Amino acid sequence: MEGMNILENCFDTEWVCNSNEAVKIRFVQPLSVSDYENDETKVKEFSPEFTYPIFGDKEQIFGYKNLSIKVAIVIPLLPLTNTLYYASGSLTTYFDVTYDRKVPLADNVVERIKEFIPN
Repeated sequence: MEGMNILENCFDTEWVCNSNEAVKIRFVQPLSVSDYENDETKVKEFSPEFTYPIFGDKEQIFGYKNLSIKVAIVIPLLPLTNTLYYASGSLTTYFDVTYDRKVPLADNVVERIKEFIPN
């Protein structure tokens, strides 16, 4: 009976988060050719305006406390010549999902996001 109480409490709004707030997208790229060679980068981070294609019309994720989904897209500079570099069209993407607690019936955010990240 105690297990049922835990499961019933999972449907409380404290286990629902706004997917627009949980997701952070980060673009990472070198500042210049010399920075590229020294592994120095600039970072632009933002939350998306909408996430309904991934998480549904309500843009909510169920089953987590303090959910954080970070998507990093690396824009590499590749050498064209000794002095000319260009931004590669091959964008390497990383993502990380962290949370404090998760219920057994939580949304599978990893599988949902993987559908939208290029291989």
